[in-house]
Amino acid sequence: MEDHQLCVALSAFSSEVRESSVKRFRLVRPEHRLWRQRQDLLSFVDVLKHLVDADHWLFDVLDGMSASSGVTISSGEADAQAWDTLLREFIQLGTERCRRIDEFTKSDFSQRQFDLGKRGLVSLSNLILRFNIDHEIHHRGALQLSLRLLYG
Repeated sequence: MEDHQLCVALSAFSSEVRESSVKRFRLVRPEHRLWRQRQDLLSFVDVLKHLVDADHWLFDVLDGMSASSGVTISSGEADAQAWDTLLREFIQLGTERCRRIDEFTKSDFSQRQFDLGKRGLVSLSNLILRFNIDHEIHHRGALQLSLRLLYG
Protein backbone atom coordinates (compact mmCIF):
# COMPACT_ATOMS: atom_id res chain seq x y z
CA MET A 1 0.00 0.00 0.00
CA GLU A 2 1.42 3.39 -0.95
CA ASP A 3 2.06 6.03 1.70
CA HIS A 4 -1.00 8.08 0.93
CA GLN A 5 -3.32 5.07 0.57
CA LEU A 6 -2.53 4.01 4.15
CA CYS A 7 -3.37 7.47 5.45
CA VAL A 8 -6.53 7.66 3.37
CA ALA A 9 -7.69 4.26 4.65
CA LEU A 10 -7.03 5.14 8.29
CA SER A 11 -8.65 8.55 7.87
CA ALA A 12 -11.75 6.94 6.34
CA PHE A 13 -11.91 4.43 9.20
CA SER A 14 -11.56 7.26 11.72
CA SER A 15 -14.37 9.15 10.00
CA GLU A 16 -16.67 6.09 10.01
CA VAL A 17 -16.07 5.50 13.70
CA ARG A 18 -16.85 9.15 14.51
CA GLU A 19 -19.99 9.16 12.36
CA SER A 20 -21.20 6.03 14.12
CA SER A 21 -20.55 7.54 17.55
CA VAL A 22 -22.29 10.81 16.63
CA LYS A 23 -25.28 8.86 15.33
CA ARG A 24 -25.66 7.20 18.73
CA PHE A 25 -25.22 10.43 20.70
CA ARG A 26 -27.96 12.01 18.60
CA LEU A 27 -30.37 9.28 19.75
CA VAL A 28 -30.10 10.46 23.36
CA ARG A 29 -33.13 12.54 24.31
CA PRO A 30 -32.43 15.75 26.24
CA GLU A 31 -34.15 14.44 29.36
CA HIS A 32 -31.84 11.39 29.40
CA ARG A 33 -28.43 13.04 29.00
CA LEU A 34 -27.66 12.44 32.67
CA TRP A 35 -29.04 8.87 32.67
CA ARG A 36 -26.74 6.05 33.67
CA GLN A 37 -27.27 2.42 34.59
CA ARG A 38 -25.89 2.91 38.11
CA GLN A 39 -24.67 5.89 40.10
CA ASP A 40 -21.04 4.80 39.76
CA LEU A 41 -21.17 4.56 35.94
CA LEU A 42 -20.83 7.30 33.36
CA SER A 43 -23.90 9.10 32.03
CA PHE A 44 -24.36 9.83 28.33
CA VAL A 45 -22.98 13.36 28.78
CA ASP A 46 -20.06 12.03 30.83
CA VAL A 47 -19.09 9.74 27.94
CA LEU A 48 -19.40 12.56 25.43
CA LYS A 49 -17.19 14.86 27.53
CA HIS A 50 -14.71 12.05 28.09
CA LEU A 51 -14.35 11.43 24.34
CA VAL A 52 -13.91 15.16 23.66
CA ASP A 53 -11.21 15.24 26.35
CA ALA A 54 -9.57 12.15 24.79
CA ASP A 55 -9.33 13.91 21.43
CA HIS A 56 -7.75 16.95 23.06
CA TRP A 57 -5.29 14.63 24.82
CA LEU A 58 -4.37 13.00 21.49
CA PHE A 59 -3.75 16.37 19.85
CA ASP A 60 -1.68 17.53 22.83
CA VAL A 61 0.48 14.41 22.52
CA LEU A 62 0.84 14.88 18.76
CA ASP A 63 1.83 18.50 19.37
CA GLY A 64 4.56 17.50 21.82
CA MET A 65 2.86 18.40 25.08
CA SER A 66 3.06 16.23 28.19
CA ALA A 67 1.45 12.85 27.68
CA SER A 68 2.08 11.27 31.05
CA SER A 69 -1.42 11.81 32.39
CA GLY A 70 -4.32 10.12 30.73
CA VAL A 71 -7.90 11.28 30.40
CA THR A 72 -10.18 10.43 33.28
CA ILE A 73 -13.70 11.42 34.17
CA SER A 74 -15.81 10.63 37.19
CA SER A 75 -19.44 9.66 37.13
CA GLY A 76 -21.62 12.77 37.17
CA GLU A 77 -18.78 15.15 36.32
CA ALA A 78 -20.10 16.48 33.01
CA ASP A 79 -22.80 19.14 32.70
CA ALA A 80 -25.87 18.18 30.67
CA GLN A 81 -26.30 21.87 29.74
CA ALA A 82 -23.06 21.61 27.73
CA TRP A 83 -24.41 18.79 25.53
CA ASP A 84 -24.89 20.79 22.31
CA THR A 85 -21.50 22.46 22.64
CA LEU A 86 -19.79 19.15 23.41
CA LEU A 87 -21.47 17.40 20.48
CA ARG A 88 -20.44 20.15 18.05
CA GLU A 89 -16.90 20.01 19.39
CA PHE A 90 -16.88 16.19 19.13
CA ILE A 91 -17.84 16.45 15.46
CA GLN A 92 -15.19 19.13 14.78
CA LEU A 93 -12.51 17.13 16.58
CA GLY A 94 -13.36 14.11 14.44
CA THR A 95 -12.76 16.22 11.35
CA GLU A 96 -9.49 17.45 12.85
CA ARG A 97 -8.41 13.87 13.62
CA CYS A 98 -8.99 12.89 9.98
CA ARG A 99 -7.11 15.95 8.73
CA ARG A 100 -4.12 15.14 10.91
CA ILE A 101 -4.11 11.49 9.84
CA ASP A 102 -4.16 12.60 6.20
CA GLU A 103 -0.96 14.60 6.79
CA PHE A 104 1.08 11.63 8.03
CA THR A 105 3.23 9.38 5.88
CA LYS A 106 3.64 5.63 6.14
CA SER A 107 7.08 6.16 7.68
CA ASP A 108 5.53 8.39 10.37
CA PHE A 109 3.44 5.43 11.51
CA SER A 110 6.45 3.17 11.88
CA GLN A 111 9.06 5.67 13.06
CA ARG A 112 7.37 8.33 15.21
CA GLN A 113 7.31 7.41 18.90
CA PHE A 114 5.67 9.07 21.89
CA ASP A 115 6.56 8.71 25.56
CA LEU A 116 3.35 8.16 27.52
CA GLY A 117 5.09 8.07 30.87
CA LYS A 118 4.00 5.02 32.82
CA ARG A 119 2.46 3.54 29.66
CA GLY A 120 5.85 3.65 27.96
CA LEU A 121 6.93 4.44 24.45
CA VAL A 122 4.29 3.95 21.74
CA SER A 123 4.28 4.34 17.97
CA LEU A 124 2.09 6.84 16.17
CA SER A 125 -0.12 4.03 14.87
CA ASN A 126 -0.58 2.65 18.39
CA LEU A 127 -1.31 6.13 19.73
CA ILE A 128 -4.01 6.83 17.16
CA LEU A 129 -5.51 3.36 16.81
CA ARG A 130 -5.32 2.02 20.35
CA PHE A 131 -5.40 5.08 22.55
CA ASN A 132 -7.92 7.08 20.55
CA ILE A 133 -9.95 5.29 17.89
CA ASP A 134 -10.21 1.95 19.73
CA HIS A 135 -10.96 3.87 22.92
CA GLU A 136 -13.85 5.59 21.15
CA ILE A 137 -15.10 2.26 19.80
CA HIS A 138 -15.07 0.83 23.34
CA HIS A 139 -17.19 3.70 24.65
CA ARG A 140 -19.46 3.56 21.60
CA GLY A 141 -20.24 -0.06 22.47
CA ALA A 142 -21.13 0.91 26.05
CA LEU A 143 -23.18 3.79 24.65
CA GLN A 144 -25.11 1.39 22.41
CA LEU A 145 -25.80 -0.92 25.35
CA SER A 146 -27.06 2.00 27.43
CA LEU A 147 -29.32 3.12 24.59
CA ARG A 148 -30.79 -0.37 24.33
CA LEU A 149 -31.35 -0.58 28.07
CA LEU A 150 -33.02 2.82 28.16
CA TYR A 151 -35.05 2.77 24.94
CA GLY A 152 -35.43 -0.94 24.31
